[in-house]
Amino acid sequence: MNDCDIPIIRPILLTTHKYRHEKNGLLPPFRSKVRAAYPGVDSRDPIEGDRINFAYDKYKFLGAQTEAAIIK
Repeated sequence: MNDCDIPIIRPILLTTHKYRHEKNGLLPPFRSKVRAAYPGVDSRDPIEGDRINFAYDKYKFLGAQTEAAIIK
């Protein structure tokens, strides 16, 4: 059975992001977490679903050059 096969159940997604190091004026995420909960299945509390953790450690910053021009 799929998570959303029952029409009355709509998952609640919660995302959390942590930021640690600034580089070139940017603050990329260091860690992210995604949690899913399913209300309506149990009469007491939402049922916990998947938990996914991401760790970012190998960033590559690419430079791009552009030219400004006025087009009439």
